[in-house]
Amino acid sequence: MAFVSRRTVQFSLSPALATSQEWAVKVFPAIIQRATGYNERWTLVEQSVDAADGTPAWRYEVQGLPEIDLVVDHVIHELTDVVLLSEEHTVTSDIFTFGSMRRDRPVRTEQTATSDTEQLIGGDER
Repeated sequence: MAFVSRRTVQFSLSPALATSQEWAVKVFPAIIQRATGYNERWTLVEQSVDAADGTPAWRYEVQGLPEIDLVVDHVIHELTDVVLLSEEHTVTSDIFTFGSMRRDRPVRTEQTATSDTEQLIGGDER
């Protein structure tokens, strides 16, 4: 009896991206099917919308080791004005959040701002 590993992969769209590209929300499962080559090892197990902010999400169960980078690249290629806002990985799951390049701004932390300033001030000594 062979052991088949399983992973949970979740994709979500930021509220800004979901609003600007409503068509993508309606056809996201089809985008994933194309991205996986209609692979039967990818099963959509839940589609939801967060009641608080309207964030749509899709959760998949995947048998085996998914070529997740190829799937993420495919999603980015199919959607316009999209960036990968965040990703989280555990031993058994992957979570990806896509956002709008023009409408979602990365959160700047104090550490990021200090690091950027240090690069500008001391970076180029000729």
